[in-house]
Amino acid sequence: MNPLSNARPGEFCRYKAVRDGEAGKLPVEEEWSLHVRSIAGGAAKVEVEILGPGRDPAGPSPREPGYSVLLQTKDEGFTGAQLLRLFRRPELSPRGIRRWLDDAVSMHEASIRDLPVVFEGKTRLGHEVVLELEDAREKTRYRLVIVDDVAVCAIVEADLDETWVSDVPDGDPHEEHRHDHLSLVEWKR
Repeated sequence: MNPLSNARPGEFCRYKAVRDGEAGKLPVEEEWSLHVRSIAGGAAKVEVEILGPGRDPAGPSPREPGYSVLLQTKDEGFTGAQLLRLFRRPELSPRGIRRWLDDAVSMHEASIRDLPVVFEGKTRLGHEVVLELEDAREKTRYRLVIVDDVAVCAIVEADLDETWVSDVPDGDPHEEHRHDHLSLVEWKR
């Protein structure tokens, strides 16, 4: 089921996020929020806000400081393409994300498994979704735990892991890595 099929404007989820610090530094805390701002024509406008210190260097995902994305509300499965639009390429349409996967990504895999999730003091049926992408300059692994009754995209936990090649000022490429762990702390339907 698509968690956005019953979405209403005004619902939101707020997450505590912990981003791995640079080598030798402590992890950095952030606050992420997902808000449904409007619904029209079979799509929900989801606004993503990230509050915390700047990221240097900036990663391949357009996360700083926030963005909006239109996600389909059809009562079908919540697809990996929708999750990639939410976390990686919000500027692409549903057709655009599929085209990007076909043309620009050399490897992509997805898996889903059901698992029990303790959430708000109850054991509920949850779903673990893992998406992996790879091309010549980037490697991405997103792991999300979804519980159907939660607002917006139903995500209660997420691990967003990205490795990419970046050019330093002297022009030599080097590898960068970033890992974010998100945990749901508040939500309203």
